[in-house]
Amino acid sequence: MNAPLDVGRATLRTVMALLLGFIGLGSMIGPVAASTATLSQKAGLVDDETYVSETSGEEITWGGDWAFDKETSFVEDDVERVALTGDAGLLDVIYFPAGLNLVETRDDLFDLLTDGADDTLQIDRGDYAGSSGEVSYSLDKVLVDDTELAMFTLLMERADDTFVTVFYSTPSLFAEGMTSAQANIEVDGAAIFQGIKPAGLKDALDGAPSLLDGASAGTGSRSTTEDGTETPKARTDETETPEATEPEETETPEARGGRSNADETETPEVDETKESSGTGSKKTSTGSSDDFADLGVTGDGAYESPQYGIPVEWTDAWLIDESLDAPVVSDTDTGTDQIALVRSDFSEGDAETYGALSVRFFEAGSEDTPQSVVDYWTSKDYLNGGAGDGSTVLLSDATKTEGSVVLISDLDSGGTLVQYLSVFFLDRGKTAVMIEFYATDTSIADAYADVEDGVTVDGQPILTIFNAKDIEDALADQ
Repeated sequence: MNAPLDVGRATLRTVMALLLGFIGLGSMIGPVAASTATLSQKAGLVDDETYVSETSGEEITWGGDWAFDKETSFVEDDVERVALTGDAGLLDVIYFPAGLNLVETRDDLFDLLTDGADDTLQIDRGDYAGSSGEVSYSLDKVLVDDTELAMFTLLMERADDTFVTVFYSTPSLFAEGMTSAQANIEVDGAAIFQGIKPAGLKDALDGAPSLLDGASAGTGSRSTTEDGTETPKARTDETETPEATEPEETETPEARGGRSNADETETPEVDETKESSGTGSKKTSTGSSDDFADLGVTGDGAYESPQYGIPVEWTDAWLIDESLDAPVVSDTDTGTDQIALVRSDFSEGDAETYGALSVRFFEAGSEDTPQSVVDYWTSKDYLNGGAGDGSTVLLSDATKTEGSVVLISDLDSGGTLVQYLSVFFLDRGKTAVMIEFYATDTSIADAYADVEDGVTVDGQPILTIFNAKDIEDALADQ
């Protein structure tokens, strides 16, 4: 094993100190001369695990092996930098003024951060439209004092500031360090680097030439091989520039991931009701129990989207719904992957045990946001067509990261069918994830509990905007 690539944690701190010693962020905006003697009062250091930003008022918290670095944190003029150190990486949270050109700021910041480095290698850079504004990113290698380091920079355009996070580590410790940062560091209650997969970034780093071997394309250049040809990028959603796809004029959110069946009001007493999860129709690649593995099923209770690489996991409370013609789908023509599940204790015809769930992945439209999808789901066009006649809106809400709607319709048996739709976006807004959950008014509590306790997408819980009590209370008010 190449020792320099596996530099230890203590050495990481020493080498990073050499790199960070060259940093003068304020020179991008104005002079920087913060005094550490006044730092805790000026910059908002509340305690050993909490900092309140003077720029945004946001609360930055950390735990685990992460600690605040007084020596390199500062607030001066229009720049605020909060530096945190961990055993396997370092993190900068930086606030710049609003209205900056993100691409120019990203490139200037990289040049400044690496001004004293021996060599640099760009692996990938790009920009795209995020939910709150433009986003730009950069993944790079840096050579400092014969040690190869890795950097991931993410810039976000916001109404009142330009928000920047920079993560530093070595290639060998990169995934471990970023995973720790995601688990232990929050800004205003939200984990940092949401939707970023550390393992994917590490794959891209491992697939790039090593600066220790003298391979360098120079700052700001595409990585090249010895013969001068461009190095193929590893296909990881983290390092590919998201390419937003404009919908055709006749395309609606339904066509990009909404309901495709008109069987929404059928009752749990018949098998066809479970087809309301949207699987089994208009798909070009389907599977049976013999070839589910070819479509992304990786084991009992585990699936990974073939086209998007996003995992879904579930407990034994759920089964792949093999009563459907196509419970697992990967349609490369439409860019759609989907898996359908049913409660393992569901007895055919029993409304009290009914519960079905589908998870669908597709490429997000350039204008898609949680709110825009919720607006569509609650529109007359959708309720009178996409969701089936007779469906009404019980609950609806959208945040910056997730949108959800709960629809209800009458069952032939006299009960109520509950349809819970949710959408959120991963891979920096490029991939949409749509959840369709079905229960009845008598099964909602138990079925939702099985989702809450037993189903995750990309390691995170789903259907978080409304819980079973919210739905039961709203039903009671009908």
